[in-house]
Order: sequence, then structure tokens, then C-alpha cells
Amino acid sequence: MALFQSTVEKANAAWLANYTVGDKRWRLQQLHGLHRLVIDNRDAIVSSLAQESQQPAFLYEREIAVFVTDLQSYISKVNSNKFTSSCVRSTTFGPVTIQERPRGVCLIISNVQNFIRFGLAPLAASIAANNVTIMATSADHNNAFISLLSQKWGKYLSPNTLFLVPGISAADIKEDAINHIAVIDSSTATFSTILQYPETHFYSVAEGYNVAIIDEGKKDWETIAKQIYSSTANMKLPSDNLSAVFVRPEDVSELRNELRRQRATEKNSTDSNACQIPDCTSWDKDTFSLNSNWGEGSPGTTDSPLESKLRQTQAAGALLVVTVTSLEKALDLLSGLSSPILQVALLAPGSKRVVEYASRWTNAHTFSVGSIQSVLHPTFNTFISPEPLRPVFPTTLFSRAQIIATKSSEALPSSVPAIRASYEKLIPPLKPEPRGERIGFFTQAEYLIKGVVGTTTILAAVGLYFGAQSFKNRY
Repeated sequence: MALFQSTVEKANAAWLANYTVGDKRWRLQQLHGLHRLVIDNRDAIVSSLAQESQQPAFLYEREIAVFVTDLQSYISKVNSNKFTSSCVRSTTFGPVTIQERPRGVCLIISNVQNFIRFGLAPLAASIAANNVTIMATSADHNNAFISLLSQKWGKYLSPNTLFLVPGISAADIKEDAINHIAVIDSSTATFSTILQYPETHFYSVAEGYNVAIIDEGKKDWETIAKQIYSSTANMKLPSDNLSAVFVRPEDVSELRNELRRQRATEKNSTDSNACQIPDCTSWDKDTFSLNSNWGEGSPGTTDSPLESKLRQTQAAGALLVVTVTSLEKALDLLSGLSSPILQVALLAPGSKRVVEYASRWTNAHTFSVGSIQSVLHPTFNTFISPEPLRPVFPTTLFSRAQIIATKSSEALPSSVPAIRASYEKLIPPLKPEPRGERIGFFTQAEYLIKGVVGTTTILAAVGLYFGAQSFKNRY
């Protein structure tokens, strides 16, 4: 605790001395230094992370590629000085511009195993936002990656403005003298005591489900099977693995055969440890299909029957294949899950036509049409515009907004009638609903009654006419 408080004091001294905002090149120097740290030590970084997580090394090579791409976007933003919005109008101000300003001393706590995506990436965003930053984690020097990072930190990054604190706990942290705290974790339990601070923002990387739905239509099974196989264990990190595939009964054999062909041709294919999942049929050791009698839930739990199986296959690093008769049935099953749905990938030929329908009835974070994307964890608690999605952690998460009003707003009248007249006709009345659009139940009932009465009247008139003609001809 004493070490952390000493670090906070040094960070505050650096902020008060304007080490970051006073040097225009500080951000570029630190971002380029972070780039060299990763590139010069990438072999050691990849091997340490792969050893710690017991995942193939090439998966972390991919993470470095994504990180460097995000790093380039931060450097480009600093070079072009795109930290000021264009002039916009406000209801309470005149024309204004909005600037991103640094928060000051920023503490980032990353308690996630994938430290490249959820440690170094937010660090780069905070640097680009011009903050003095403390990078902390609950992992200590026994972690090979953290040990490596501690050894190389001072060589590539400024030791006076950027600090690394391994082995931190919630008891070490006091809100005094810290302007912004970002906690990146899969659970709120570890650092629950500091989440009550107004300066603290929690970014969840909670595990959830990543699913694909194969609906009706003529399909390219080779392409679909390649996408599914490339999203399974040993091909992606566990957080990005595909959890389940929903497929129609008539397509099960095609999917099974094509997945087996993919396993036979992929050089990275490795057999998982053999395991047994109740009520499931094993396809290829890491793929299971639900049997027809899977409807019974787990005794003593509140999980849905599907969720119980998903938890078991996820723990085994396996893929679950679920047979459904329709898209609606798949969406109903997904709606009964308690854990978040990170992605729904729609792989059928007609997916573009149904994505709007599926997105309305399923509370998934991401919908992918025709492909399976890497999972974008819902790190944002509010709606954001598409612009900041380029880096996983935009600089706005570590900045404060500053409004610059360039002109005075239009003066409102002082008399009550004039004030009311200024907004009386601002919002026009709602237009009546055109014919052919959605109508209410009672309107439908009214049309039905009128139709029945009209049809009955016409039939009665026709019957009377022909009856009269028959009577006339007879007599």
C-alpha cells in the first residue's frame, strides 16, 4: 500500500509540473515508445502470454497486430490534432466546439488475462488523451508477462509520467489525488469497494455467448464450415470462441460432414481432451450435438436447459450444435439465456433480410451478417457514435469534455405571450397513419364487422333477386 501511495504522489507531482501537457511531443514520444516496447520484445511477450493461458502463440500475434493498428490510429489523431469537434449548435448555448481535455492522473486497473487488448490498449488511449497514467494489475511478478513488462518499462516509457504497479488490491486504492479510475475486469467482485467512487468507471469484459444461426436457403457449406471452424478452440482466444451453432434438422448432416473435412485439412487442427457432455452426441471431440431428449434442466439450478449445456461445453472448450426448426425458435432459446449474448452471426443466404427482425427480438451486443467476427466486448455503458469504434478504447474514455462557446445564443423574448409563440408551432401535430400501415385491434375489428355486414347484405340481395326471378318464371 505504501508503494502505491508513493506512486500516486509522484504521479500528482508530474501532473502539477505539466510534464504531459507542457510538452507537445510527449504523447508521440510515449506512443512510439510503447510501439517499440512491443515490437522489440514481441517474441518474449507472445511466448509468456501463450504459456500463461495455454493457448497457441499465433493467437497473440494476432492481438499484437490489432494493437499496433489501434496504436497507429492514436498517433494519427495526435499528429492531426483531432481533439476538437466541429462547430455544433446547442439549445442552451450558441454555436460551440467541444474539446477533449486530459483528466489528470488516470489509474487503469486491468484484471484480464489478455493484457495486450485490455491493458496496453487502454494505456495507449490514456497516453493519447495526455494523462499521467498509472497502469495497475492484480497479477504480480510471478506472472511472466508482468515480470517482462516491469523489466522493460523504464527503457521505453517515461518513468516520471507513466507508472506500472503489479500486485495491486482494492485495499491499496484511495480516491484522493486520482482524477479518473478505469477498472477493466470480468467481475465487479474484486474491486467492488472502489466502484462506489465517482471517479471510477467499470468496463466489463464478462464472458458471454458467441453464437451462429444457419437459417433456410441454399448454402455454401464449405465457406460456412471454414468460418465456424476458424472460430473454435485453438483457432481463437477463449473470449472469442464460438459457443453454439443453431442449424435446421435437414442441414445437420451437411454441417457435420463439412466440419470433419475442415478438421482434416487444417494444419493447426489439434484434438481436444476427450470429454462427455450429458444428452449430447460427440462429433469430433470438440464438437457436440444436442440429443432430442435435452429438454430437462439441471436439477437445483435456475439455468435454462440450453444454458446448462452451453456452460458445460464452454468449460470443455467445445462447440455446441443445436437443432432448431426455425429462426424464431433459435431466437426464443437465446432470449431465455441469463448470460450476455456477445454476438449473433447470421450465416444463411437470406440473412440480410432477417437481421432487422433478429436484432429487435434478441438483445445481442453485435450482429454479423454472412460472417463471424471477433467479439467486441461491451466495454461501453452508453450509446456511442460509430467514429470511436476504430480503436477498442477511444481516447474519449480517458478525456473530459470542454465546451467553447464562440457566439452568444439568440435572446428569448421577455413577455409570456412572445415566449409561448416562439415554440407554439415548433412541433407539428402527428400525421394520421396512412392506409395499409399497421392498425389497432379495434380498428381491425371494425373493418371485419363492416366487411361481414357488407358481404351478408350483398349475398342477401343476390338471393332475393334470383328468388324473385325463379318465382316469376314459375308463375
